[in-house]
Amino acid sequence: MTQTNSFADRLTEPLATARGESARGRRVVGYVGDDVPVELILAADALPVRLSGIPQATPLADRYLESSFGPAYRSLLEQWLRGELDFLESIVFPRTNDSAQRLYYYTCELQRRGIHRGPRSLIYDIARVHRETSRAHTIAATRTLASQIGTMSAKLDAAVARVHERARLMKTIMAHRCATPAVSGAEAVHAWRCMQLDWTEGFEAAVREWSHSIPHTLHGPRIMFAGSAPPDERFHRAIELAGCAIVDELHDEAPAHAMLRWLASRPSIEAVADAYHAALGTAAMLLHSPDVLVERARKVGAEGVVLWFVEEDEGIVWEVPRQIERLRNAGLAVLSLTRQPWNAGSEALDAAADFARTLQEAR
Repeated sequence: MTQTNSFADRLTEPLATARGESARGRRVVGYVGDDVPVELILAADALPVRLSGIPQATPLADRYLESSFGPAYRSLLEQWLRGELDFLESIVFPRTNDSAQRLYYYTCELQRRGIHRGPRSLIYDIARVHRETSRAHTIAATRTLASQIGTMSAKLDAAVARVHERARLMKTIMAHRCATPAVSGAEAVHAWRCMQLDWTEGFEAAVREWSHSIPHTLHGPRIMFAGSAPPDERFHRAIELAGCAIVDELHDEAPAHAMLRWLASRPSIEAVADAYHAALGTAAMLLHSPDVLVERARKVGAEGVVLWFVEEDEGIVWEVPRQIERLRNAGLAVLSLTRQPWNAGSEALDAAADFARTLQEAR
């Protein structure tokens, strides 16, 4: 089965599989971001589907959201108000993301006012201060979420095993990006995005089959991408066409971001809670470990780093000067793109391609 046949339709119609499963009578639970335990949804005999924004006009959402909401979250509310998410039994929002948390309150208020019924909105009230009271709060919140979505303790072991298996599969695929020659980072990230939209066992088998025959075609300099989450793989493709490869990412939707949580999870409510309580978002990671970019770039053999930050992403952008200084002191080339539109315009893609060509020519 080719990558095109297996994956293409899932990003063209991202909710098609979940909608089809719902039509066949299966419970489907949507979730936002990596800080929602997929294990609990699987152990509730429900199908998880990660929800994300898509580049689109948002006239309905604009009636209710202030300008501080980024385009991705405006798009989510637009989909919700249009009824495109009505097939979901519920949507779980994480407290760890300010925009996601506020969107939870908006949907609850819009439901209370009768503007749109929509699926049930739930909040995963995770606390991430590193003290025992915060851990206890997170365990209680995890129990509450498990109860709300119908998690069955007898099925948690199998659910955690599935999450581990999927994480190991993606870890293997991502490792091929650092081989010589390497697989396309664009193809690997494309597969990752699709896997979050389809948790059926059949699709997982298709990805495993594809992973055994991924072509290794890239030979050029390696680049790391960090900052805000890009909307798609266009940065990867632009850089690959210029003769380089993105071999690692550090942002809140990167594969490694979720895999750390999944691989740390164990089959008990307390252990699941601990895995998500201990995890860090990108902004917190950079603040707690300012050398993390340098260390990861060296680990994957990167020769350059692209820092890309959207206009609304204020949580990380203050770190940019310090990160640039540390990266350059470590001998790494840096391209810094700040205050960018969320949909990654042609100017940013051209700048990334030019940066890649410079690295290629310097060899």
